[in-house]
Amino acid sequence: MSCGKENLDTDKEFRIFLKQADSLNFANQQGAALAILEAIRPILPKLPAVQSEYYQLAADASGHDLEQMNLYADSALMCIEMHTDGRPKTKVYLAALIKNGEVKFLRKQYREALRYYELARQVSGIESCNDGSVTGKIAGIYFDQKNYRQAATYWSESYRLLESCQEDESREKLFSQKHNALIHTGLAYQYAGDLDSARHYYQMDLKFIQAVSRSSMDWESIAPALISLYDHMGGLELDAKRYTLADSLLKASVTVEVPEPDVMKVPPLLKLANLYLNTNQREKAAAVFKSSETLLNRHPSADQASRLSWYELYSRYSYKYGNPADAYLYLGKFNRLKDSLDLSSSSLLKLDIDREFKSINQQQMLEKLAQANWLKKVYIIVAGLMVVFAIVIILFIYRSLKRNRRNQEEIHLKNVQLEKLNKNNIKIMRIMAHDLRNPLAGITGLADIILIDDPALTEDTRHMITLIKNTGTNSLEMINELLDSGLAENEDIMVTEVQDAEEILCDCVELLRFKAADKQQQIKYIRNKLPTFAHLNYPKIWRAFNNIIVNAIKFSYPDSTIRIEVTLNADDLLISIADSGVGIPEKDRERVFDMFSAAKKTGTSGEVPFGLGLSISKSIIEKHNGRIWFESQAGVGTTFFIRLPLAKKHGII
Repeated sequence: MSCGKENLDTDKEFRIFLKQADSLNFANQQGAALAILEAIRPILPKLPAVQSEYYQLAADASGHDLEQMNLYADSALMCIEMHTDGRPKTKVYLAALIKNGEVKFLRKQYREALRYYELARQVSGIESCNDGSVTGKIAGIYFDQKNYRQAATYWSESYRLLESCQEDESREKLFSQKHNALIHTGLAYQYAGDLDSARHYYQMDLKFIQAVSRSSMDWESIAPALISLYDHMGGLELDAKRYTLADSLLKASVTVEVPEPDVMKVPPLLKLANLYLNTNQREKAAAVFKSSETLLNRHPSADQASRLSWYELYSRYSYKYGNPADAYLYLGKFNRLKDSLDLSSSSLLKLDIDREFKSINQQQMLEKLAQANWLKKVYIIVAGLMVVFAIVIILFIYRSLKRNRRNQEEIHLKNVQLEKLNKNNIKIMRIMAHDLRNPLAGITGLADIILIDDPALTEDTRHMITLIKNTGTNSLEMINELLDSGLAENEDIMVTEVQDAEEILCDCVELLRFKAADKQQQIKYIRNKLPTFAHLNYPKIWRAFNNIIVNAIKFSYPDSTIRIEVTLNADDLLISIADSGVGIPEKDRERVFDMFSAAKKTGTSGEVPFGLGLSISKSIIEKHNGRIWFESQAGVGTTFFIRLPLAKKHGII
């Protein structure tokens, strides 16, 4: 037997054939089922689950050929296990485990059967159809061991599990499983001598069959259950010596119409023979002996227990009615068959099921421990390799850190050297800036005097002198900004005092109103009514305010308004300076506060920018533990915001 490895779509027609074979097996027509399975084998799809189901049906259809049955059952299980990582939990896999348990039991390999049942019970989970089926199989083993109480417990549990089954079982199979669980629970209690409990479960089974018979289930499925139930109920009443009721029930069992094979009527006929022997009804006893013998001869493979019972009863019948030769003959047949059956079941009777289950679980635990130990070894090896890798990595990091430390020391040394050079350069530049400022101021002053005192200058001459004056003025402004920014001593400590920020801002605004008026602009200043004391350096903060307001004037159009507002918060004050000028393009916004920024541009009246004002203002405000930012829209205007912390000791916050 082989299992396919490819995944192909299952043909619907093939599924129909499988269902037909299953129905024939259920109806005890194994020959017809096997013929269908042999016919469709060439088109068996290469799907493990479908192939497993096929081999399970083939095992059921093998009849009494235990070797063939075992081969099919092994193939059914192998198809699932070969193509699943770990332990599979499919419904087909569980059915394959149960089927292997059944076959191993028939082959009298009881320990193997228990192992498969235990595996199925572990995989199936709680409250499942398969768990109920497995429990019923274990109950049957206890019953064959004559441990009737334990068998009754397992069968009743099997019925409880099947009753709560929500899986997609066929109605006929589920009906058969529930009926078998109920009737065998009653039978086990009957053999244990608990007739009341046996009667209770027989009545439960009767109500169950009656409820199902009112549905649309086929009579072929219900009839065998009724024959079996009436047979067992009649046997119970026979044991209780309630002969009239027993006779009625057993006759009801015999008269149920059932398709072939009718060998299932042998047990009730034998019970009737026993009843008639006990009540001295010779003719009726002879009739049922003859009917039951005919059925047994028609079905040579019938249950040996029925044939054993027939030998015993007929021996009694012969002895009771004066035929000692036949009595001796059939007593001998009875003893030989009984000895044979006892011998075949002797190993089962010696089997300690509970101990075997414990042994199976221990073996599984040992296998898990062995696997765990193997995994531990793998983990240890992996951990060892990781430690080696870690050591290598640590050594590499150590060497890298050592090399980086040397590099950092070299960089630090070079930075110190560069800083010294930079300080020297700054000192030189400051000297040069101071030296340049005086002659530039002189040039600007002389140009201004010439323009004022000499009205006789020609237009071209006046224009040239004006250019000299403007160039000198711009150069002086740039030198002043350089001295306030990049050429300042970085280590100089900024001395602050508690001062009213708004007063400083007000002074700055008043001085710049004239500059704004030159461009026909207005400065609208909205003052705060409360004092705004903060730790400030007057010249520095005045310079920052001045730069931002001058920028607003520079980049606002003539006849526009610059709006300045102060807002007092709990912990700080917020100053906003809003213009309605050209705005700042999106691409330049990140570079606005950079020194000598490429984002600089001329004012609305041609004012020359140096790219230092905002950088200086940002540095000053941050040294005051403040913050500066802006919001802008190109062509609409820009608003700069300054946030400064208030001084706490003056009770402002």
